[in-house]
Amino acid sequence: RQMCIRDRYQRRVRGSINRAMATEDQKARYTAVFKYQDTNGDGHLKWEDWEGPILKHAEALGIGKDTKEYQETLARARANFDRLLKDADKDKDGAVSLDEYIAWASHWGKSGQVDEESRKWFDTVFHNFDLNKNGTLSPNEVLVFL
Repeated sequence: RQMCIRDRYQRRVRGSINRAMATEDQKARYTAVFKYQDTNGDGHLKWEDWEGPILKHAEALGIGKDTKEYQETLARARANFDRLLKDADKDKDGAVSLDEYIAWASHWGKSGQVDEESRKWFDTVFHNFDLNKNGTLSPNEVLVFL
């Protein structure tokens, strides 16, 4: 049986961020993810960095901003972003810096187990990428978000 991307990612997450301090390789990966999410390149993750790609994605699929699907997706993304702020924004300035992001990512799964709240967060993010809702991510589904 072929392992779906979600299972492989969860296994990688459990195995790669189970230490209190990130290795240089992990820091490089976290930095790459951070830069990908920092869509305006200002060095801070803000809601606008997440909202823009959702709108772009919806427009590419012909989903209007006034549809239930768009509103539900936006609400899930906002909940995920708010959780990131709650967990990572240590200086409470309403944005997550690269240092805050690396510290958050380094501690996210340090026990080797992903807690239930984190698992729900991942599942929501995965759900947003899984456009045809078949439980796997195709290259085209990933490319839509790039």
